[in-house]
Amino acid sequence: MADQVEIDQLKVRMHQFGEKVYRDALASELTWDEIICALGTTSKAVASGAVKAGDGSQHDVFERAHKVFTMGFNRQVVFVREDIQH
Repeated sequence: MADQVEIDQLKVRMHQFGEKVYRDALASELTWDEIICALGTTSKAVASGAVKAGDGSQHDVFERAHKVFTMGFNRQVVFVREDIQH
Protein backbone atom coordinates (compact mmCIF):
# COMPACT_ATOMS: atom_id res chain seq x y z
CA MET A 1 0.00 0.00 0.00
CA ALA A 2 1.18 3.52 -0.77
CA ASP A 3 2.51 5.57 2.10
CA GLN A 4 1.24 9.06 2.90
CA VAL A 5 4.07 10.79 0.99
CA GLU A 6 3.19 8.84 -2.18
CA ILE A 7 -0.50 9.64 -1.71
CA ASP A 8 0.26 13.34 -1.22
CA GLN A 9 2.48 13.35 -4.34
CA LEU A 10 -0.27 11.67 -6.35
CA LYS A 11 -2.77 14.29 -5.18
CA VAL A 12 -0.41 17.08 -6.26
CA ARG A 13 0.09 15.51 -9.72
CA MET A 14 -3.66 15.02 -10.15
CA HIS A 15 -4.32 18.62 -9.11
CA GLN A 16 -1.67 19.92 -11.54
CA PHE A 17 -3.12 17.80 -14.34
CA GLY A 18 -6.63 19.06 -13.57
CA GLU A 19 -5.47 22.68 -13.64
CA LYS A 20 -3.76 22.14 -17.02
CA VAL A 21 -6.84 20.47 -18.50
CA TYR A 22 -8.99 23.30 -17.14
CA ARG A 23 -6.75 26.01 -18.65
CA ASP A 24 -6.65 24.18 -21.99
CA ALA A 25 -10.43 23.78 -21.92
CA LEU A 26 -10.91 27.52 -21.41
CA ALA A 27 -8.47 28.30 -24.21
CA SER A 28 -10.41 26.01 -26.57
CA GLU A 29 -13.32 28.47 -26.73
CA LEU A 30 -15.76 25.55 -26.50
CA THR A 31 -18.90 25.92 -24.41
CA TRP A 32 -18.97 24.19 -21.02
CA ASP A 33 -21.18 21.37 -22.30
CA GLU A 34 -18.91 20.80 -25.31
CA ILE A 35 -15.93 20.62 -22.94
CA ILE A 36 -17.69 18.05 -20.73
CA CYS A 37 -18.54 15.96 -23.80
CA ALA A 38 -14.90 16.12 -24.95
CA LEU A 39 -13.69 15.06 -21.50
CA GLY A 40 -16.05 12.08 -21.51
CA THR A 41 -14.89 11.06 -24.99
CA THR A 42 -11.26 11.45 -23.96
CA SER A 43 -11.86 9.34 -20.86
CA LYS A 44 -13.32 6.60 -23.03
CA ALA A 45 -10.28 6.79 -25.32
CA VAL A 46 -7.95 6.38 -22.33
CA ALA A 47 -10.01 3.39 -21.14
CA SER A 48 -9.79 1.89 -24.64
CA GLY A 49 -6.02 2.18 -24.40
CA ALA A 50 -6.13 0.36 -21.07
CA VAL A 51 -8.11 -2.47 -22.70
CA LYS A 52 -5.54 -2.70 -25.51
CA ALA A 53 -2.77 -2.76 -22.90
CA GLY A 54 -4.39 -5.80 -21.29
CA ASP A 55 -5.77 -4.17 -18.15
CA GLY A 56 -9.02 -6.12 -18.47
CA SER A 57 -11.99 -6.79 -20.68
CA GLN A 58 -13.63 -3.84 -22.41
CA HIS A 59 -16.71 -4.26 -20.21
CA ASP A 60 -14.70 -4.34 -16.97
CA VAL A 61 -12.40 -1.45 -17.90
CA PHE A 62 -15.23 0.76 -19.18
CA GLU A 63 -17.28 0.04 -16.07
CA ARG A 64 -14.35 0.98 -13.84
CA ALA A 65 -13.59 4.07 -15.95
CA HIS A 66 -17.18 5.25 -15.60
CA LYS A 67 -17.05 4.68 -11.85
CA VAL A 68 -13.75 6.56 -11.51
CA PHE A 69 -14.98 9.41 -13.77
CA THR A 70 -18.06 9.76 -11.55
CA MET A 71 -15.89 9.64 -8.43
CA GLY A 72 -13.79 12.48 -9.86
CA PHE A 73 -16.92 14.44 -10.74
CA ASN A 74 -18.03 14.16 -7.12
CA ARG A 75 -14.74 15.45 -5.67
CA GLN A 76 -14.37 18.93 -4.24
CA VAL A 77 -13.07 21.42 -6.82
CA VAL A 78 -10.38 23.83 -5.68
CA PHE A 79 -9.07 25.52 -8.85
CA VAL A 80 -12.12 26.59 -10.86
CA ARG A 81 -12.75 30.20 -11.83
CA GLU A 82 -16.01 31.59 -13.14
CA ASP A 83 -14.94 32.10 -16.75
CA ILE A 84 -16.44 29.23 -18.77
CA GLN A 85 -18.84 30.26 -21.51
CA HIS A 86 -22.53 29.56 -20.93
